[in-house]
Amino acid sequence: MEGFWTTDDEYGKTLMRRAVGQAFVASVSVNYGSILEKNDIIPKIDGTVAGVIAVEIQAGWSKAARAAISDLICSDPYPSKLLVVIGPPNSQECAARIREHCDKILERFLPRERFQVILLEGNRNTPQWDADLLHIRDALRELGWSNQAQ
Repeated sequence: MEGFWTTDDEYGKTLMRRAVGQAFVASVSVNYGSILEKNDIIPKIDGTVAGVIAVEIQAGWSKAARAAISDLICSDPYPSKLLVVIGPPNSQECAARIREHCDKILERFLPRERFQVILLEGNRNTPQWDADLLHIRDALRELGWSNQAQ
């Protein structure tokens, strides 16, 4: 599973495709309702799994992760949400705190069984395929997805 990724987002999307195959659809528009009627800015999430799980992939920056949460919360009609946090190679501790922070925020808006926040072990510079695929598949299983449903 070698490759070169210019962004952590590309690494995360590659992982999602390898984890669930064609069940992952990348770059899906989010409907915020009438607050963005003019369509001058169309928010998007990083993807969906099987049309029921909204997915956001975010490198480990707290402000950007909170913006991703906003898009996830507004990502109707997808009932379940997955936030994938990718940390820099030299700061997994900071990324772990961001993951915990995001988990607490989502708990305020969604029932626990409808979301997962995971921290990947790898990133675009140091991929950790086996471990990260396992984290993604475990989180999706917790949200009720199974690869038999493809």
